[in-house]
Amino acid sequence: MVNVADVQVVINAALTGSCSADGTSITVTSFSPKSGPIGTLVAVAGSNFGTAPQIQLSQLGGGSLSPPVSSSSATSLSFVVPAGAANRPAHGDTSSGNATSSSPFTVTPSTAFTISAGPASATVMQGQSAAYVVSLATTNGFNQLAQLSLTGVPAGITAVFKPPALSAGQTSVLTLTAPTGQTVATSNLSISAGATIDGLAVTQSASVSLAVAAPTTSLLGRTVVTDALETR
Repeated sequence: MVNVADVQVVINAALTGSCSADGTSITVTSFSPKSGPIGTLVAVAGSNFGTAPQIQLSQLGGGSLSPPVSSSSATSLSFVVPAGAANRPAHGDTSSGNATSSSPFTVTPSTAFTISAGPASATVMQGQSAAYVVSLATTNGFNQLAQLSLTGVPAGITAVFKPPALSAGQTSVLTLTAPTGQTVATSNLSISAGATIDGLAVTQSASVSLAVAAPTTSLLGRTVVTDALETR
């Protein structure tokens, strides 16, 4: 399972304005919160911010963003994380200096989802099929389609999702079909659902196992009872 909070944007504060007479450098000592979705108000603490501080963040697709500073003083400022903030380091320079926080701000999706699959294990006979039911759920309003994918399938086995994408509250049936000559073995499969939320790639996974077995032949016995009243 992917931890969707592990997408990071480094806050680099390009702080313009006057520097102190003794040449004291601009510093960023802390910021809060440490993570949040697009639209989060971030408070930055430091020193010598001057009269017109600015923030620069890298933009998805290239370039940079300069979100408006909501409030500022010589020792603090705040800004709102804008849509399109990239998950790579940002950088800012001014004639009066710049400052960078020592730790990154983690951009998290505004919504999220989880998937589950069952049964946890299944057996498919050579020449036949087995099926799993995949479900998607959310607790905070995810309403997009998440594309389904599968890894770990042994060569020779075909896999089909119906439907191939899900939204919250929906289910899909994964059917796996083994040819008659499929190797007898057990495999661990990973079923994943992926979507892009606020420009961030989000993936969640569920694990199942699949056993391929050879067909067996059983002899059905039949008991014959003699009828004492049998007519000739």
